[in-house]
Amino acid sequence: MQEIFGYSAMAALGAAAVFSSFPLWRSATLSPDSIKRRVWWTCCAIATVSVFLLQWPDWGRGLFASILLALALVAVAGRWTTFIKINGRVYGASSRPDRPPALAPVDDE
Repeated sequence: MQEIFGYSAMAALGAAAVFSSFPLWRSATLSPDSIKRRVWWTCCAIATVSVFLLQWPDWGRGLFASILLALALVAVAGRWTTFIKINGRVYGASSRPDRPPALAPVDDE
């Protein structure tokens, strides 16, 4: 059972690395940067919970490992990406504003 959580954590981290490199869908309301940001943080949350459950009988070790992983992922997001956005402001080493949405908005008549 423990192996399942280990594999799911590795799969989630791999998915975060691959699928946050390009937007998975196009939207009229969300920018491509916002889509990539949501995919990154969703995969990181899955990986962090999986690492906690990997050490489940010893919850202290699991909490320690998941906190270390979460801090490492926040450090990666702050250093190499623009995936930290709080109250509309992007934080990171190379902060730039979000691009506009990829699709033109549809007017309802």
